[in-house]
Amino acid sequence: MYTILDPDLRVCGVLDLEGNLGCKFYNDLRSTKIADDQGKVWLDTLQLSVPYGFPQTDMMTSGYHLLVEGNDGYHYCYRIYNWQDEAVGPVHVKTVQAYNLAIWDFNHKIVPAKTFSNANSTDAFSYILQGTGWQIGTDNFFGGDKSLEIGSGNNAQYWLDQLISQYEVEVRAYVQVYNGQVVNKLIDIVPELGESNGRRLEYSHDLTGITRTGDDTQLYTLLHVYGGNDKNGNPTTISSVNGGKDYVVDDEANDLYNNGGPYLEGYITNDQILNP
Repeated sequence: MYTILDPDLRVCGVLDLEGNLGCKFYNDLRSTKIADDQGKVWLDTLQLSVPYGFPQTDMMTSGYHLLVEGNDGYHYCYRIYNWQDEAVGPVHVKTVQAYNLAIWDFNHKIVPAKTFSNANSTDAFSYILQGTGWQIGTDNFFGGDKSLEIGSGNNAQYWLDQLISQYEVEVRAYVQVYNGQVVNKLIDIVPELGESNGRRLEYSHDLTGITRTGDDTQLYTLLHVYGGNDKNGNPTTISSVNGGKDYVVDDEANDLYNNGGPYLEGYITNDQILNP
């Protein structure tokens, strides 16, 4: 079941497959990404379709929201940003695309510039959340203090992505509802969402589909490391603290994945780091 919230985040309708109180829905797909081959990331989206002929169908438009309770007991709010009419045989449906309300709010708030000399995760995340309407719910992560340079001109979503990568954390953005109104918008910062229970999943029984892909286009065994530009416009390197070398190597990986051949060279840059 999905609860529809109006642009003011008040309950105004229901999508429900059971009973006669709400509008039916089809092909709902919620996708949450917490990591990729580059490290920790966060993306939370929702797609579903509804038939025409119901009052709720008119609510499936930009600016309205869909609220759903996840398997973890948290309530997730998605803001509709795109809709499309489709004819599926004799059925006329509307398909909507939505993303977590936090993403919408973060994309519309510019973060003022600030320099942190020793910032823990709470300091950093609290700063970029100012003025977004969101606050930290749980922060049980401590990965040490970091020097951070929050540059000007970027929004809170950009800096959320940067901090997730910097601190290597996972986040969960959810809402609390009371009396038909969203009363709190919270984001948890944790080392890891959920836990492995060792359960065996079988195709055609537990899974409807699965894809496994191998890709070595970003396989490197020698990595040049660069930071932001210094006052002379030169990129910061690790040479001064790494025996004159601006790179690091992994001989074990080179032997295992590259048959001990010439190093596979690549580079990584983080414009926010100025300390070798």
